[in-house]
Amino acid sequence: MPETGLRGDRRWAALWICAILALSVLPYLAAWLAAPDGLTFGGILYNPLDGNSYLAKMRQGWQGDWLFHLPFTEEPHEGAFIFTFYLLLGHLARVLNLSLPLVFHLARLAASAFMMAMFWRLLGRFFADAAERKRAFLLVAVGAGFGWLFPTAEPLFPDLWIPEAFTFYSVLSNPHFPLAVALMAGVAEMALAVPQGEGCRARTSRPYVWAGVCGLALAVVQPFAVPVIIAVLGAFVVLQVTRRLPWRPAFGMLLAAMVPALPVLAYDWWVYGHNPALAAWSAQNVTASPPAWHWLVAYGLLALLACAGVYTAIRRSPSPLDLPALWLFVAAAGMYVPFALQRRFSMGLQIPVGVLAAAGLGALTAKARAGIRRWAFALMLGVASLSAATLLMLGIVGGMSGEPRLFLANDEAVALAELRGQSGGQGVVLASPELSAFVPAWAGNPVVYGHPYETIRAEQKKAEVERFFGDADEGYRSRFLTEHGVEYLIFGPRERAMASGLSPESLGMRLLLRQGEVEVWAAEGQP
Repeated sequence: MPETGLRGDRRWAALWICAILALSVLPYLAAWLAAPDGLTFGGILYNPLDGNSYLAKMRQGWQGDWLFHLPFTEEPHEGAFIFTFYLLLGHLARVLNLSLPLVFHLARLAASAFMMAMFWRLLGRFFADAAERKRAFLLVAVGAGFGWLFPTAEPLFPDLWIPEAFTFYSVLSNPHFPLAVALMAGVAEMALAVPQGEGCRARTSRPYVWAGVCGLALAVVQPFAVPVIIAVLGAFVVLQVTRRLPWRPAFGMLLAAMVPALPVLAYDWWVYGHNPALAAWSAQNVTASPPAWHWLVAYGLLALLACAGVYTAIRRSPSPLDLPALWLFVAAAGMYVPFALQRRFSMGLQIPVGVLAAAGLGALTAKARAGIRRWAFALMLGVASLSAATLLMLGIVGGMSGEPRLFLANDEAVALAELRGQSGGQGVVLASPELSAFVPAWAGNPVVYGHPYETIRAEQKKAEVERFFGDADEGYRSRFLTEHGVEYLIFGPRERAMASGLSPESLGMRLLLRQGEVEVWAAEGQP
């Protein structure tokens, strides 16, 4: 391709990347600029429970920590050198004097741009024709299925529920999913950059070095993604062996990506097994994969075209399409192994599905006139992008709704900031389950209950907290405060809506601060 054409194609990709990033900002702008009066946006629109946990991890970094502690549970425990990506973002927020939500979203945009740039590089390994490469890019970037037809389903279909498997949803959600997918794409691209043919040898070690960097970074950012890409590369090696083709280049790439990641994975395995608090959290952290037919609905037309793409890959084999075909089969198998985190095998699934769908579409329309091919793709892309449009609209509506899981009352936001200043982020806080989801991120203090996974004995504690604010007698409440080591009690509108005859003063607490309708009470001996 002429150099002018290459520059034009890069410009096309850059413009689309900028457009997708701009769209992803719209819901957050709506939440920040058009929120109801008296409310402060919490910074998270999609999956706020986990989003607040990411901000809580950043708060620990902002406080100067490099060892992670579970922020949603009161049990004292040793820290661990995990979640360093979010701890680093917290340190950056403090150094740059920027708010945690702002740094979170700047990182989200940067990681998403990197992810889509890596897609563009990777797709060049599969599609020599510029038009095919562009179509594939759009399918990978914004495509999905028919989950938008069922916005009230319980549970939602994966394209409205599982961001790690869908590019646009991951762009909307957080920084570590797009960064992890970008690193997976980097490893895959390097695997295809190394010559695989008879008698071919890599002329440089650069692909192996880059794969090693990606593997190490992936283990730090999202350890669960490492087994996925390693399993894909392992299947690729096996395929080369069974075909009696040179397998050493593929095996070298497997080692290059895996070896740097192993020490990180070994440490994670050790710390989750030997740190009682993290072990208890891990036991609760079950992420089962939805039924297979849910995935077919969630990818819709892309799933059908990917089947044609698999057939095309088999017909052309050996070819670069072997890699996404193997990725699809490995992910599909991994998502149903008897493993508590089986859904994590869907990480980056949009890559093989989108590549194979583009290949399938190209094969099905190969004999059609150019105009018909363009119209067929435009129609398919329009349908495939409706889930992305639905996510945007849900975010915009949520951002303007004042939904309590997404917003703090202004008095709550100020009270949490003042509590952080007076307590230094130390001391267990008791608040309603709804407000406790915000406390570790906004005040830095641990809470009795705040998260269904990251609170040890979560179900039991949630029930106990609800009873405390409900119809419990004074004796139960006094014992509760003592048993859970509560040092600060927040009593605001959310708590009053739950409480029945609760008087913090009668429990031996003193009023620490009052901000409008929000009171913060301290146990005896607290500053």
